[in-house]
Amino acid sequence: MISERVHELLRSTRPQPPASAPLVTGVSEVDRLLGAEGVPVGRITEWVGAASCGKTGVLRGLVLSARRRGLAVAYVDAGRTLAAGDWADEAPGLLWVVRPPRPADAPDCAEILLRACGFDLVVLDGAPPLADALGVRLQRLARRAAAALVVVRDARARPSGGPVTTRLAFTAVIETPAVPLVWRVEATRDRGAPSPPGRFFLTEPVPDRLATCPPAPDRPATRTRARGAA
Repeated sequence: MISERVHELLRSTRPQPPASAPLVTGVSEVDRLLGAEGVPVGRITEWVGAASCGKTGVLRGLVLSARRRGLAVAYVDAGRTLAAGDWADEAPGLLWVVRPPRPADAPDCAEILLRACGFDLVVLDGAPPLADALGVRLQRLARRAAAALVVVRDARARPSGGPVTTRLAFTAVIETPAVPLVWRVEATRDRGAPSPPGRFFLTEPVPDRLATCPPAPDRPATRTRARGAA
């Protein structure tokens, strides 16, 4: 169990009253597909797509937009692959990156963050699909905390259970030489019929998701080779 002191610390991260308006991504086509001109507060939104399909780039815009409003964001990196330093833009809102020891622990981290009511946006990235009961519990906690919960998953994983408000499916599409890469996104709201797909492209470069630092040399092996040469 998490101590009350930890809960108090998490609650103190919220520097201002909870957000009531939807959280915009900065991509007008995506915001319109969400139906409420942005990611709805108090709900679960699921982002689906394969690697390099554009979903993380738009997610970065969502996180930065929320922080520029002074809102607190928590990012649960289940796969421990996010280059967090690239996301630490200058903005008044706080950004916490939580890396659980195992991917299976990520939903528990999201539950603790929502239960503390200290964040306006919680991102659950790379976790196993949510079971129905867990999805319902996270939905209730998001509503109580007045926070938006975004669940990011690979297109090959099965859908999460529970009350997902909107599912966004991202696909990279090759267009013309003038516009070499366009992203196609399709939204399904409240398990209903899919909306007409929209298309968009990002005008600003997006840093790689993975860190690009060169690996450190294997020093013990280097010393062994040096002694052998001598």
